Amino acid sequence: RGDAVSSWRTALHGEHTVLGRSVQWMTDGTAKYVWHSHDGREQLFDLQTDPTEQRDLAHDASHSAQLATWRDRLVNALVEAGDEEGFTDGQQLTPVDTAYPLTRPLRRRYRDLLPDHWDCA
Repeated sequence: RGDAVSSWRTALHGEHTVLGRSVQWMTDGTAKYVWHSHDGREQLFDLQTDPTEQRDLAHDASHSAQLATWRDRLVNALVEAGDEEGFTDGQQLTPVDTAYPLTRPLRRRYRDLLPDHWDCA
């Protein structure tokens, strides 16, 4: 509203859970980095040339520096968020092969409303 902003974030960090496992991602609008916490698998997409994320560049040697940069950015984002799950030791990403419990309270809350759609085990 007319006030100068001292700093804008340069990337957006998000998380999805797939089958109870965490998938961390980061994007700056031109590239997207994805890290699968249960097995450490990484994906990297150039959103300018591949906006539908069909070509994974993570195993392309010409993108290894960019992959390392995004990996470090995710480590820093997790540290800043207080990484309670143990996805990083502060220096590198650490795969955690357990179901991520973030959605469990939500599932428990709605299990009576949608018993056929929510696994509340």
